[in-house]
Amino acid sequence: MKYLNLLLIVFSIQAFAQQANEYFPTETGYVWYFKTIPLDTLNNEIDSLAFFGADSFATIETYQNKTANIIVSKTGTEASLPFQPYLDSTYINLDGSTGNVFFKIPNLDSLTSGFDSLFGDISSFYDLIKSFEGWYPIYKFQSTVNLEYQIFQFDTTLTIDTLVLPLRFELKGKRLADKTLETQIGVFDCKTFLQTFRVSYLVALPPPLPALTIPLITLRDSIWIAPQKWIVQSIVPSTVFDLTYLQLGSFSIPGSKTIIIPEIISSIQDIENLPNTFYLAQNYPNPFNPITTIKFSIPENSTQSFLVNLKIFDVLGNEIATLVNENRPQGIYEITFNSDIYGLSSGIYFYKLKVGDFVSIKKLVLIK
Repeated sequence: MKYLNLLLIVFSIQAFAQQANEYFPTETGYVWYFKTIPLDTLNNEIDSLAFFGADSFATIETYQNKTANIIVSKTGTEASLPFQPYLDSTYINLDGSTGNVFFKIPNLDSLTSGFDSLFGDISSFYDLIKSFEGWYPIYKFQSTVNLEYQIFQFDTTLTIDTLVLPLRFELKGKRLADKTLETQIGVFDCKTFLQTFRVSYLVALPPPLPALTIPLITLRDSIWIAPQKWIVQSIVPSTVFDLTYLQLGSFSIPGSKTIIIPEIISSIQDIENLPNTFYLAQNYPNPFNPITTIKFSIPENSTQSFLVNLKIFDVLGNEIATLVNENRPQGIYEITFNSDIYGLSSGIYFYKLKVGDFVSIKKLVLIK
């Protein structure tokens, strides 16, 4: 009997001791589609303000000394999303039972969205946080349920006018009990995690006592991870902060619910088909170096030629180049833009198409 019990114990450990790579897609090229719904101060969904996104498992490369699964992301309206370029990147390292994520400044946007209005110029604070970029063990798949673990912690001081604030910033993780999640693309048995981001005020105590921490801001993100799908749902509740006792007033950070959805197929007719409207497509590739292609169409039912004007501008509105300035009949056109011809450096630029009363402007990003 004792051998049978031992076998049962071993079987149970093997059955439930999940590895991180079991929860990530096995092949590059996999694409997730998401719908993000803002939450009001009572955490009611505001569906009218929903937006959409897509993540693509692009490639596997070495990044900052670790093997990284690189996910590229894009966001937009439901109709425009298929035409949007992938601009953001996330780096995931799967090491045994741990999912490491490379922490960098863009990952903090949602957490610091209200800080600029609260603290004013936080450029020095921004630089400090940037110094903490690196790999962090975000998801521990074999961690004991409800046992909190430290992801990062750092102390700093913010000075606002004459007010000096010694603060502690920390992120903690916790694996919650497994949950079954029903979505539009199926039902999944998920590993669930809770991430808690906290800003605390530090009160110095006489040595050798550690500093007393008074929580000021706490944000929580609940995350569902499904086998071979990675993240399929994330919920960040809205939070209102009252800091009047620190002479900082009060502010709120809106919440959001992000859920996986079926593939989005745009209702806009593909520009490769017969054009029935004026249309300016997103340049491809984007970001680019040094050459990219800009595509536009003039309606097929047009019986006249139109004066087509296509120009490139920098972020200050200065004209960089005129790519087209001539009459053209109906049809689909592709224009090649070579940034080296104009001696451009890395940065954000804009291209503007004007055909009669039709005007459209889009962004392009040059990375050298």
